[in-house]
Amino acid sequence: MYAASTAAAASALLATADALQDSTLAQEALGRFEAFLLTAYRPGNGIGHYVDGGPKLQGLLIDQVATADALLSAYALTGDEPYRMMAEEIGLFILRTLAAPDGGFYDRAVDSADLGLLRSRRLPFAGNCEAARVFAQLARVSRESAFHGVARRALDCVAAETGAHGPDGAYWLLAARDPSIR
Repeated sequence: MYAASTAAAASALLATADALQDSTLAQEALGRFEAFLLTAYRPGNGIGHYVDGGPKLQGLLIDQVATADALLSAYALTGDEPYRMMAEEIGLFILRTLAAPDGGFYDRAVDSADLGLLRSRRLPFAGNCEAARVFAQLARVSRESAFHGVARRALDCVAAETGAHGPDGAYWLLAARDPSIR
């Protein structure tokens, strides 16, 4: 099981359950997502990229952002505080381990075992746009002041690249259209 795709599936199923008012689908999606979280998450280390007897390759931006997004979807649907609290924890992990000095986010956390090119981290365009959307949501539902202004800084970090990404520039536009990011 891979974190980003599992979280994306959970988000899609929760949106579908909400649109169809299907509580059985919502419970099934939440149950499977929670089972994944129990194996992929380690406090202080975020979400592992995949699970193989435990979380492996922890600290990838895409996994943290997708999981926080799914947790916020679960919170929006159910109102259950543990989903919001876990999304906050992952948001704080992102700020603590992936934040770049210019306001964006690196693609992954530093690992002392990294060799060669793995030692150089990148500021992914789509990843920062998606992170901006998630931090805007976190700022709206959280009591954590650290989340305010983060979304705008993440978008500003990659704004100059938007035209170079062709159709993928839509990631930036979707995030920038969020009224709470302006």
